[in-house]
Amino acid sequence: MSKTSSNTCDKLSWTVGFSVALGVPLLIIPSIEYFAIYAAAFSVFIWGISVLEGFIQNMAYGEMAVDFPDASGLPGFAEKILGGSGHGAQQIAGGFCAWGYCLAWIPIPSIFTITIVDLLIGICPALEAVPRLVLILIIGAAVLIMMLLMNRKGLSSHAGLQYALNIISLVPLIVLALYPLVTGQGHLSNISRHLFPDSFRFDAKTLFLMFGLFGMAEWSACAWETAAIYGPEYRDPVKDTPKALISCGLVCLVMFLLIQISCVSVLGVDTLSTTKRPAMLLLAEQSFGEAGGVIAALILIIAMFTIIQTGFSGSSRAMKSMSDADMLPPFFGKTNQYGMPQNAMLFIMAINVVFFLMQDSSTIVAASSMGYSIANSLCLFAYARHKRTKNRERGHRQSAGFAMPSFWYIPAAVFSVINFPIFFLGLMYLMKLDYGMPTVFLALGVLALFFPLYTWNRQRLKKRRA
Repeated sequence: MSKTSSNTCDKLSWTVGFSVALGVPLLIIPSIEYFAIYAAAFSVFIWGISVLEGFIQNMAYGEMAVDFPDASGLPGFAEKILGGSGHGAQQIAGGFCAWGYCLAWIPIPSIFTITIVDLLIGICPALEAVPRLVLILIIGAAVLIMMLLMNRKGLSSHAGLQYALNIISLVPLIVLALYPLVTGQGHLSNISRHLFPDSFRFDAKTLFLMFGLFGMAEWSACAWETAAIYGPEYRDPVKDTPKALISCGLVCLVMFLLIQISCVSVLGVDTLSTTKRPAMLLLAEQSFGEAGGVIAALILIIAMFTIIQTGFSGSSRAMKSMSDADMLPPFFGKTNQYGMPQNAMLFIMAINVVFFLMQDSSTIVAASSMGYSIANSLCLFAYARHKRTKNRERGHRQSAGFAMPSFWYIPAAVFSVINFPIFFLGLMYLMKLDYGMPTVFLALGVLALFFPLYTWNRQRLKKRRA
């Protein structure tokens, strides 16, 4: 077998990991209008709180990245801690964490392919004459082939292109969100007078609705844990991991707040709740006219390749991690001559073709968020267990290198419970409201598919060893 991916990327600068995660603010785009419908101007606070939650979770993941340099991301961390516990249930939980993480990231190409199609239709209404599914399949095929070529040799082989795309991704978001506020087009009254929807009632249904919205926001606002995933591959993991994480977190905090504040204050809750055109396109046309809207949309489309790259790379690594840990068949762990998980990438391409058939990005986002909440819950549980063990071994002394304070296992354990079952149940409620119980059962079925796959692979291994 060819050399592993860790050997190909072990000299990454922390700025490369920072660059990979800089596409994360784009994740807000599919949800801007959706959040305005259900949360009105309170959506601004949901995004801000969710990014702050990301600091608690992702700094913990950064510590695990340094402690387990041979692990691959959240799935690898959980498998190392829970899989090595000797308890059958915890071993399965480690694999289920990886499965949830894969389901969270695998659909990124399809989600943003559909978003790209919406932008193209928004700037060129003549495209409405072409069947929507045909447009999605054509553009999706181009996106997936490009991702396969970009990831064939790993991160370092296209670092320059990655930097360029990330600069492109941030510039239009900053300009589109900041310009109308600076020029006085925003009105704070659109926020203060519409803090909650007119139908808002503080009851059990509203509580579950808010849990679901926070669960969906987490999928976007906390996704900069990708900077931690590459921690073991940085030149100096101890120093570079917190640099990348804190930098990404601060950028995300500013951008998520700025974008939603601008959309709500300039366009208004009523417009966001009723429009069928992308909010960022409306914002661009408001500031720069129709021609400016076209230019902004085209730049955003190019920029979306950054987050598609992040999802494609992260999910393929997660699947390889599961295969290396005997959670999935060895097919998914096989690498090409550059040490990259070629088979996992091909599988992800095939799955996204199926997602294209759904033609609705919000449906895919809701299902992805369920997988992400499970992955975060189990990984934070693993961190709390690992941190308590470290505390006992060191007598609550700060460990050498990068480590969070000794009490960090407490907020980690709290957010483990918040992710599952609280966020998870809220996401189920949201899906029921929007798409009905059949969609909920479908999402639960996909999540539960892990268990027969896990059982089958374990039985296969036992027979081979017999």
